[in-house]
Amino acid sequence: MGNARRHTKVVFAGEHDTTVAMPAARANGQKVLAEDINTSKDTWPPPLTCLFCATPVVAVRSSTGEHKRQAAHFRLGRNERHRAGCDFDVHAQVTELIELGDGLLQRGRDGYRLVLPETLAQPRPRLADRHSPDRADPTYARKARTLLNTAAKVNDLVETYRLHGGDLHELFHASCGGRKVSWAEFFHLPRAAWRLGDRLKNGPLEHPVAVALQVRFSGTSRTGETFYIEQRAPAAWSDTRGQRYHLVIRSREEALLQPYFQQGTWALGLGLWELFEWRGGNRTDVCLWVDSPEQIAAIPAPPTMTTSRGTAG
Repeated sequence: MGNARRHTKVVFAGEHDTTVAMPAARANGQKVLAEDINTSKDTWPPPLTCLFCATPVVAVRSSTGEHKRQAAHFRLGRNERHRAGCDFDVHAQVTELIELGDGLLQRGRDGYRLVLPETLAQPRPRLADRHSPDRADPTYARKARTLLNTAAKVNDLVETYRLHGGDLHELFHASCGGRKVSWAEFFHLPRAAWRLGDRLKNGPLEHPVAVALQVRFSGTSRTGETFYIEQRAPAAWSDTRGQRYHLVIRSREEALLQPYFQQGTWALGLGLWELFEWRGGNRTDVCLWVDSPEQIAAIPAPPTMTTSRGTAG
């Protein structure tokens, strides 16, 4: 997977069609990889088809030019379409997400953008301001829930494609107040919490981010004034200096976190996450304060965080 990025190229083929280069295919039923196209393409027995459906595909050799480099990849044949339910049918999956996204996932010239409410980019409100008219608006609440669900589903698509050796990060980005945020900067899984922690050491976030965590601990603070859910980072999730960052979501209202207290629950928190260093320097948390139910949602386990799903063989 380390060199998967060079296997994927996003190609826009018309206003309402998107095809994405494929990192693998089948030659007479046997799996073949895009990284072998330059050396082995002429030896593969026909037919050459999609890895997951019987649709004919074409192997494209890598090329270099003065202004553009193209990695070897597989693409659909002319006028071909993936069969229904194919994992590589990104167009169909994104179209479904757009239809369910309440206008929050939009197509642009540079891919797809998930539009975030500007209220999420504001600093954490004072206690007296937490029930502002915007947050009480049922339309805002509905869109916020849809936003969290859509973000999780987009990332599931990105992660599923990554399992097969491809990379869709460049196809998606988030947008808040006109600011473009790459998908890698916006959505974080627990294993990459160290990247967000290292970023926060340079100062507070300028845009909201979504962070998924699997609840391992939950409870009440020592003072009894706040409640929390958390996932502690194992040594394998350290940065290059051995620094580990634990993921914590806190709230002053128990009712906001109580649905997530059960161990093993996956939760997605959206907002301006902060860095919190404990006294003595023996622990550092990446923390989100939740002030309304629209900042958090239960989600299924991400594809690459489970052991039940694997790549096609």
